[in-house]
Amino acid sequence: MKKLALLVCLSLFCHSSYSCECIIKRWQADLVSDKIKKTDLIFIGEVFSLDSSTYKIKVVDLFKGKLSSDTLIGYNSYNDCYETTISKGLWVIYTGLDENGRIPKLSSCGVVISRSLTEPENHFIILPPPPPNNKLDSIASEAHYVAQESEQILLHLKNWMNEYALLTTYRNQAKASEPIEGNSVIH
Repeated sequence: MKKLALLVCLSLFCHSSYSCECIIKRWQADLVSDKIKKTDLIFIGEVFSLDSSTYKIKVVDLFKGKLSSDTLIGYNSYNDCYETTISKGLWVIYTGLDENGRIPKLSSCGVVISRSLTEPENHFIILPPPPPNNKLDSIASEAHYVAQESEQILLHLKNWMNEYALLTTYRNQAKASEPIEGNSVIH
């Protein structure tokens, strides 16, 4: 019995664990406006190629910044809970480029704005559990989950529409303030 107690105590003290603690801030127009001002490069892009550590993304709509190519390479993260895992599909990306002209790994903590538009449910839908006083069977619990997910997807769509309006307004104001040479605007 003493050996068992000693083994249990040793396993408790010798066991290491890894956990992530990360606070994701909810979408707010003032947070988005602040991020637009502070970010060097903002665009919508289509991720079309993935490998073990990188992805390729074709820029579809550029809101802020200048690019020499419409295709960029970014670093992907698969095992770090503090960084976003990129998947194929349409994304809105807020970033800068590193010294090699690549997109660095994208954070998934704090004010997280870069996200998948194709699969929003995999990035920003945080569903609270049902109230503790409700005794839900598995069917009722699933119905509760589906209803909450539907509400969150609608909220994501509403927020994205507002964000898109902020981004296009920023782009239009930036273009309007560019110097004019002759009769054409310099891009």
